[in-house]
Amino acid sequence: MNIIAIFAHPDDAEMSCGGSLANLARLGNKIYLIYLSLGENGGKKEARQKELEEATKIIGGQAVDCLYQKDGNISCNLQLISLLRDKAKKIAPELIYTHFPNDLHQDHRATYEIVISATRNFNSGILLSEGTTTINFFPTFYQDISETLEIKLKALAQHQSQISRGAFELNEIKTLAEIRGNQAKVKYAEGFIPFKFIWKP
Repeated sequence: MNIIAIFAHPDDAEMSCGGSLANLARLGNKIYLIYLSLGENGGKKEARQKELEEATKIIGGQAVDCLYQKDGNISCNLQLISLLRDKAKKIAPELIYTHFPNDLHQDHRATYEIVISATRNFNSGILLSEGTTTINFFPTFYQDISETLEIKLKALAQHQSQISRGAFELNEIKTLAEIRGNQAKVKYAEGFIPFKFIWKP
C-alpha cells in the first residue's frame, strides 16, 4: 500500500514514526514523505535538504517532497490545502501519518490542520504522532518497532544540524521508545492516536 508521512520540518517524520515507516517499507509498502518546510530557522536549507534525503533513504522511503513554506510561519490557507491535496491525491495513500494538534510548535499545529483539511475526502487512515514538543499525548494505538529502532536512530543521526544545536538527543528518542514499548508490552514501540482508522483485512 501507499503511505504518506506529512510533517512540518525535516526530522519530524523520523522522530515521530521513523520506526513504523521502516517496518512498513520492509514489508514492501511504498513510503512517501512530504515536508511543509525545510526548517531553515534551524540550519541552512541546503544542509537540511541533504539530511532529510539521506534519512529518507535509510528508512526506505520512495520519495521526499517539500512545499517550501517559511519555517516558523506555516499557516493553514486554501492555497496550501489545495497544493497538498493535489500532491497527496497522486499518491493515493491508504495511510497517512502527521502531527498531533496539541503541540507547542505553531508549525506542527498548522500542519495538522492543513493535512486534515486536505485529505478530508480521502478514504485514508490517519495516525497522529508525537514529537519532542507534543503535549497531553496519550496513545491508544502502538506499532512495534523492536526490529527497526536502530534504523530510526540511524535516520535521525543524519540530522547533525539539529543534534549539534541540541534540538534533540538520540538517547531521549530511545527512552521514549522504551516507554511506549512498555505500555504496549513489547521491547520498543511508537505510540499514535488514530484520527481515522480504516480496517481492511
